[in-house]
Amino acid sequence: MNRQPEITAQTKKEITQAFWQIYCRKPINKITVREIVTLAGYNHSTFYAHFLDVYDVLEQLENKLLPDLNSPQAQSLIEKSDIRLSVEHCSDIYKRYNKYYVVLLGPKGDPAFREKLVSIFGEFIKKHLKQPSDVSNFELDCVVTYAASSLLAVLTFYYQSKEKPSAQGIINLIIDLMNHGVAKKLGWEIAIKENS
Repeated sequence: MNRQPEITAQTKKEITQAFWQIYCRKPINKITVREIVTLAGYNHSTFYAHFLDVYDVLEQLENKLLPDLNSPQAQSLIEKSDIRLSVEHCSDIYKRYNKYYVVLLGPKGDPAFREKLVSIFGEFIKKHLKQPSDVSNFELDCVVTYAASSLLAVLTFYYQSKEKPSAQGIINLIIDLMNHGVAKKLGWEIAIKENS
C-alpha cells in the first residue's frame, strides 16, 4: 500500500501550519522560507516541492478558505429561485475557519483575500438576479458590488467583534438589511438636495 500521497499531504499541512503561526505575528513580506521550514522541521527542498514561495503558501491557504460555488451545498442554494441562508452551514464555516478569517479580514490581513470574497459573493448574487428591463448593466453591477461589499463588511465586523450575537442573530440582521435597507434600519430618509 502506497502511503506517499498521505505523507505528502501531511507534510504540506505542517508547512502551512508553520507559515500560519508566523503570519499571525509578522507581515508576509518579512517572512522567510527559512523561518517556515525551521518551525515545521523540514528542509528547503521539501518546501519548494509544495510551494513556489511564501506568497504561494498564503494563496493556497486562502483558496481553501474561499467558498466554492461548485460545491454541492452552494449548488443547492444556487438552484433555488430564492436565497435561503442555512444557519447551520454558516455556523459550521465560522467554527472551522474563524481563526483564519479573523486574521485575513483584520487590519493586518490580505486585501486580495477581501477582493476574492467580494467577487465570489458577487457571483453568487448574480446567479439569483431577476433584472428588471429598465435597469442598465452598469446599475446592476453597482448594486451587486454594493451588496457583496456590504455583506463582507458586516461579516468582517462580526469576525472582529469581541461581543457578538449567535449565528442566527447575525444572519437575521443581514437578511433584514438586505430586504429592508440601511436607511430604514437607521430611521433615515435620504434625498438629493435641490439647487435653489
